[in-house]
Amino acid sequence: MIELLLLLEELTDHITPLEKRIEKEAKTNPLAKLLMTMNAVGPITAVTVVAEVGDFGRFKSAEALASYSGLVPSQRSSGQSVRFGHITKQGSRLLRSVMVEAALRIRPTHDAQLTEFLDRLKPKCGAKRARVALARKMLTIMWYMVRDHAPYKERVLSSHHDTKRDDLVKAF
Repeated sequence: MIELLLLLEELTDHITPLEKRIEKEAKTNPLAKLLMTMNAVGPITAVTVVAEVGDFGRFKSAEALASYSGLVPSQRSSGQSVRFGHITKQGSRLLRSVMVEAALRIRPTHDAQLTEFLDRLKPKCGAKRARVALARKMLTIMWYMVRDHAPYKERVLSSHHDTKRDDLVKAF
């Protein structure tokens, strides 16, 4: 048991400087700084996304980036019928996992827009699939943020204007 504790302490000593280097990179990299304006995206997530995606401009659309990450549903078609299945899991495994981890950190106090999206999907497809869909949505939002060079801006959903609120929700 003591050996395991010593090993844990040794690993922690190695991890701490690496985390500091990642935080330093996140503060100096303009894309990472931009991505960190999004709720639940910290330095490690931002630097990982920047490293895995590279040049965001190589993707013609947000959907192409989502496809690259493997966060899109597979599609089976025969004749007139089209069926969608599990996510393809093709592309960057690290990008996919870091985005799902970021989606797990979204809380109602963090972001009403993304929480609303998650709450709408949970009854339809379950909590786990809803989180994967949220990860894809967050990655899509990141693509638009980088394309427009604009920080993340949460849309405020006001409950006293139900028609406007419904219109905003439908827009997602």
